[in-house]
Order: sequence, then structure tokens, then C-alpha cells
Amino acid sequence: MYCIDIMKEEHRNISYMLSAIRKACVAILDGGEVNDGEMRRMIDFTRSYADHYHHGKEEKFLFP
Repeated sequence: MYCIDIMKEEHRNISYMLSAIRKACVAILDGGEVNDGEMRRMIDFTRSYADHYHHGKEEKFLFP
């Protein structure tokens, strides 16, 4: 179960980032300023950690 525990922790990390992205987007819709650097870092995290690192492991080990 060790591998599954790691995948669950990674899901929690991704969910945490999605909450942060949602909060930032709502702030922008409410008239707040766009923090370009912050948005780029969130997009980079999503692309690198979620799409490549995490989903790559799912495809390789859980759903070959």
C-alpha cells in the first residue's frame, strides 16, 4: 500500500493547489489585480507536478 499512499498524498497536494487557483481566480473576478508571477507558478505546478509527474506515475504503474 505504500505506493498508493504516495499517490493519495500527491492527490492532496494537487487538490490544495486547485483550491489556491480557485481562490486567486475568484479574487480576480471580484476586481483584484492579476499577479502574473503567481499565476505562472500555479500553472507551472499544474503542468509539471500534476500532468507529468503524478499522472505519468498513474499511467505507468496503476493503469498500464
